[in-house]
Amino acid sequence: MKKYMLIICVLLLSLLGSCTLENPNSIQQEEKNTIEVDENISLYAEDINEDKQTISVLVKYNPSLSQSTPRIMELFLRTSNNMQLMSGTAGEAVEKSGKEFIVQEKESGIIRTVVYAASNTNTIEEGVIGTYVFSYTPDAKRLVAEILTDKPIFAPEAANEGLLICEPLVLNIN
Repeated sequence: MKKYMLIICVLLLSLLGSCTLENPNSIQQEEKNTIEVDENISLYAEDINEDKQTISVLVKYNPSLSQSTPRIMELFLRTSNNMQLMSGTAGEAVEKSGKEFIVQEKESGIIRTVVYAASNTNTIEEGVIGTYVFSYTPDAKRLVAEILTDKPIFAPEAANEGLLICEPLVLNIN
C-alpha cells in the first residue's frame, strides 16, 4: 500500500511541477524541456520595463572547479533585429579583477565585449560579467539574445576547455 501511495505522490508532484500560471499581458521567458545543466556562462533577463520598452540582460560566469579561470575575455552576443543596445556596464566579476569592460556594437545585432587589463594578470572569477540594457521596438513579439560560440571566449586557451554556454535567451512579449 505504501508503495502505491508513493507512486501516486510522485505522479501528482510531476503533474503539479509542469503547471504554470500565465499572465497574458506580460513578458515571459520561453521554457525548454531539457535536462538541468549548470552552464558556465549564462544569460538572464532583468529589469523589463514594458512602458519604456527596455530590458536588461546579464551575463553571468560560473566556472566549474576543474576549469582554469581566464585572464581575458572576448564575448560576442547576437540579438534579434528588434533590439538595440543602449548601454553596457561591468559586473562585479570584472570590477573585482581590476579589468576594463569594453562594449562595441560591431554591426546591427552583434555586440562585442572585451574584458582585459594591460596592467594585471588577475583572473576573472565567478559572478556577473556585465549588464546590457536594450531598447526594443513597439511591435516586438519576441526578443532573443544568444552568446556566439564560433570563437574561443577566454584566454588562456585552457579556460575554454569544457566550457558550457547557455541556450539563447528567448522572451515572448504578449
